[in-house]
Amino acid sequence: MKSGEERGGALVMTVLLLPILLLSLALVVDAGLVFLARQRAQGAADMAALAACQELDLESLARGELVLDEVRARAAASAYAISNLAAGFPEIELAREAIIRVQVHNPTLQAPDWDRITGRELVHPTVCVVIELRVPLRLLRIHGGGIWIRVHADASVVIP
Repeated sequence: MKSGEERGGALVMTVLLLPILLLSLALVVDAGLVFLARQRAQGAADMAALAACQELDLESLARGELVLDEVRARAAASAYAISNLAAGFPEIELAREAIIRVQVHNPTLQAPDWDRITGRELVHPTVCVVIELRVPLRLLRIHGGGIWIRVHADASVVIP
């Protein structure tokens, strides 16, 4: 049998370590939510850029020039991004608070342009999509209740 001094040691250890265990659990749950939100936002940005690249100016294409219709490309990218964010997180409503920026570049080989995010030189018609959104934390209430994430995707139109 244990002496009287050792009684209750497990209870003291449990009481001392329980807050650390609960904080660790909250951190794992919220970090998983942030990683999942980033992955789904990246997918939404990728799909938005690809959808926008389909919006070619048909009159220019008839003349042999590869040019994106800027208005339609921006509209398509925004619509696809919002739709994919809404489908990815229907319970959080990330699409309503997301900041979606679309840049349409129509450079040529003679007059290249640069992606303002990556600094990459662009020589083909390209759509760049940036999505910023606040991911609300479920258990940890820090930084105003959420963490901001930002993803970038671009797609170019190239005829082989």
